[in-house]
Amino acid sequence: MMSDGKGGPTAEQVFGTRALSATPAAETKALIVLDGAYMIGFGPRTADAIRDLARALYPKVAGVEERRQFYDAGLS
Repeated sequence: MMSDGKGGPTAEQVFGTRALSATPAAETKALIVLDGAYMIGFGPRTADAIRDLARALYPKVAGVEERRQFYDAGLS
């Protein structure tokens, strides 16, 4: 999900919809929210945005021991 700069949606809001409540991600409340402008802006921060997304998706590969259910690069 992309944040609007105000924190973005919560897992409860996203997985509260019928279409998404039946997904495997809903079972574990696995939701990654990143700042929209950060993710779609092409420029000097593009590599950082890709790295942050990779860390959120693959934390063990990136050196983070636990899987994060919610990662907000815009506020970190």
